[in-house]
Amino acid sequence: MPFLKPHLLLATGLLLTAPAAQALKLETAALLLGTSVLGTEAGIAALRDQPSWFSQLRAASAAEGWLLSIESEGPRGDFASLRDIRVTTMDLSRAWRLPYGFEFQLGGGLLSAQGSKGDLFSPEPPQDSDAIALHLGPGLRYNLPEWRGSRVFIDSSIHLLVSSPEFPADGTRVNGLIRHGIGLSHDFGRYGRAEAGWHLGHVSNGSGENDNNPAWDGQGAWLGWRFGF
Repeated sequence: MPFLKPHLLLATGLLLTAPAAQALKLETAALLLGTSVLGTEAGIAALRDQPSWFSQLRAASAAEGWLLSIESEGPRGDFASLRDIRVTTMDLSRAWRLPYGFEFQLGGGLLSAQGSKGDLFSPEPPQDSDAIALHLGPGLRYNLPEWRGSRVFIDSSIHLLVSSPEFPADGTRVNGLIRHGIGLSHDFGRYGRAEAGWHLGHVSNGSGENDNNPAWDGQGAWLGWRFGF
């Protein structure tokens, strides 16, 4: 019958279209799966090509270093007679390389002071100024260009100093410790760098010249060993 032809054609189209649509879905799924597998393989290959965590850590630490040092300073100038105190410090510092030969340091350590403090116009005998202190603070260094494994540098640091008892005697327990000077370091390859230098030191609470700020000025040598750059 004529009126059945459209319905017959439609049914036939549906029967033909269903397998085609199913095939299309299967092809699309296969394509997506293949893309995912290829992407996963590429990702694995990229991860395989990445350096190990140890290599990354070593590369990052190449721009950093640790410095362990010991320093001994005696009084200088007028303090040689009025502040006959010898100061010894042990320091551990972390250093970060900056552009143009500079480096930033953050460190601290232990300070030991031994000696006595006198006053110019006082009839009293010198007072004992032995003390133990902790110090912490930043520092800055400028390294001159290296030559045959050696380099000259100048450095400066400002640390917070907390002592027991007061240092010097009749002073305060909280002071500032300022050191600056010149030094020399030499590279020993994988063993690190040996360093030595000369510092001028100053201890003060920053309140100016008064009875509550006896202060102390010193100078002396230091030796250290650096691990890193």
